Amino acid sequence: ALPDDLKAIVDACCRAVNDSMLAEYTARNQQALEQLIHEFKVEFRPLPDDVMTALRHATAEVIGEITARDAFAAKVYTSYRAFQGQAASWHRMSEIAYYERRGEPAA
Repeated sequence: ALPDDLKAIVDACCRAVNDSMLAEYTARNQQALEQLIHEFKVEFRPLPDDVMTALRHATAEVIGEITARDAFAAKVYTSYRAFQGQAASWHRMSEIAYYERRGEPAA
């Protein structure tokens, strides 16, 4: 095991890399989106409700099969779903509310 000072250094480095990646991801995805829309004339449209419903059902079926045969996958998925619910609650109160108050569509 690493001493506490080296653990702190590794932790700080991991956080810095994560922050850098998120900033780059956000900036470059926006640039790519602009290129797709303006240069390549891509028209983005939401998937139809019936397609989304079919995808949701297929996803649930596959996840059910995987988690039924793998206890670790079940543990990870249960944890992920709990976090996802918490994150969704936060985003409704933060990012989504922010964009709606500004009169902009929430992504």
